[in-house]
Amino acid sequence: MIGTSWASALLAALALAGSAAADESIKLQTGELKTGMSYGEARELLVDEGWLPAGTCEGDAYMCNPAYPELDSCAGTGAAPCRFQWKAGEGVATKDGLGFIAVITEGERAKSVTGFDTEPPPQ
Repeated sequence: MIGTSWASALLAALALAGSAAADESIKLQTGELKTGMSYGEARELLVDEGWLPAGTCEGDAYMCNPAYPELDSCAGTGAAPCRFQWKAGEGVATKDGLGFIAVITEGERAKSVTGFDTEPPPQ
């Protein structure tokens, strides 16, 4: 358990489950994000291509980890899904012109990419 209450963990899991797009991959300028890859690989691709962290750091202190400023939310139970948000840096976009990518993962320690969301959250 990451330290969130069961209610907030349940809400986060439901939000994550409903937000992941059906796309199994997103083509970046020089690489490709794919479901099944490790989050470390996905993160490295995004950083190398100029994407910027866009996490909201909501929740408890664990969620505000300075090592992962892109972290938006995690459920502390079950498959431990997390949402890592990225925005396009100056002159950066996907092959389809997307300017926002949320990478959805599962796994408490070795996070695996399970999907993507390309709609930015409401402001």
